[in-house]
Amino acid sequence: LYGIIEKFLSFCCDAVIVVSEVEKEHALKYIGINKKKVAVISNGVQARVFSNRVVARQELGFQDNEFVFGFVGRLSVQKNLLRLIEAFVLARHQHSDLKLAVVGEGPLRGVIEDTIIERGLANSVQCFSGKIGRDIMAGFDGLLCSSDYEGFPIVFLEALAAGVPIVTTPVGGAREAVVEEQTGFVANDFSAESLALAMLKLSALDYENRRLMAEQARKHAQLFRIETVAAKTRALYQCVADGKKKL
Repeated sequence: LYGIIEKFLSFCCDAVIVVSEVEKEHALKYIGINKKKVAVISNGVQARVFSNRVVARQELGFQDNEFVFGFVGRLSVQKNLLRLIEAFVLARHQHSDLKLAVVGEGPLRGVIEDTIIERGLANSVQCFSGKIGRDIMAGFDGLLCSSDYEGFPIVFLEALAAGVPIVTTPVGGAREAVVEEQTGFVANDFSAESLALAMLKLSALDYENRRLMAEQARKHAQLFRIETVAAKTRALYQCVADGKKKL
């Protein structure tokens, strides 16, 4: 129903902005929006000073020598935290000292907390509420995304800006934010097993390679500065205003 509505509304506008190539494919293939109207302009974040690792670790309560994966987002069905927890369990079979921080609120919080206890993860997984993700992002060694679908998560860009590599399911924005083996790893599919393998690729890196990956993440984040995104959006509006057909 929503797809039909979106297709109808596309006839009433000159351009449709999507935030990732995956979202573009969805717009063209599944909704049927005219290809000539679709423009890809990714999300962006403001340049700001993110908290450093020491401060973030202190706030989260993790030791500096612990390898901590972190999730930041709404605890909802879309984010599929149960898949994330299962992947974490599988990864710990190979790397038993891994830690996980779950930051966020949502309708599934109770279910997630119960699952953590049932799987015997109370000593390795901590849930946090009332914290702003970007302020504690630097305390992670890797950001986890287990979502079923996304457009282009802002949390990806906040992680890059904080120098935190990303491990994610192949959702929208993954291929733009993650340069494989440089700024993170994308799971081959949506299974917990594939996500766990991607997690282990990151956690297996030595200190020097992790430091290099953090530097590459910060560099890659410059492509998504809010000023760049604003300039692209303005150029699109100008293109439409000038009556140009090619976006």
